[in-house]
Amino acid sequence: MKRISKKTLAAALVSFSVLAASAGAFSGVWWWVNHLESGLYDMKVTAKRAEDERRQYASLAALAEDTAADRARLETYIVSDSGVIGFLAELEQIARANATDPTTRTISTLPVAGDALFEELVVTISLVGSQEGIKETLRSYERMPYQVRIETAAMRGTPGEMSADVTVRVTKFKPK
Repeated sequence: MKRISKKTLAAALVSFSVLAASAGAFSGVWWWVNHLESGLYDMKVTAKRAEDERRQYASLAALAEDTAADRARLETYIVSDSGVIGFLAELEQIARANATDPTTRTISTLPVAGDALFEELVVTISLVGSQEGIKETLRSYERMPYQVRIETAAMRGTPGEMSADVTVRVTKFKPK
């Protein structure tokens, strides 16, 4: 049997050490590349999500701009907090224009079921005047440029001198 020389043994040991170091370096580089790849994937997902959000925001901004005039027109049909006094004055002005004497009795608000944006303003007003004047006042209330409905209208008296208790409901924006 042949013996392995010290030189061959040293060369084999160095070769094995280089092989082990190379395998360790290869494993480290492999792990590092995979780690960078997953980080790159996460960055791509984040960038895609940000781009989608920017696109969606731009679309909503364009929609808001395109519908601004329509929304402004629609808001004129709903009474706001700052417009309640003006609405009440308009009710009284319409009554006076139809030769009836108005007296506002009660003002309250009621929630609209399931709606977080609107409530109803409920106004009870007494009218005194002729039957035709009260009827014309009620017709004018129904034609107001708001979302109005007359809930009750109880008339009593003679055709020449009548009185009526009228409950008017109008959609109103809730206070912010």
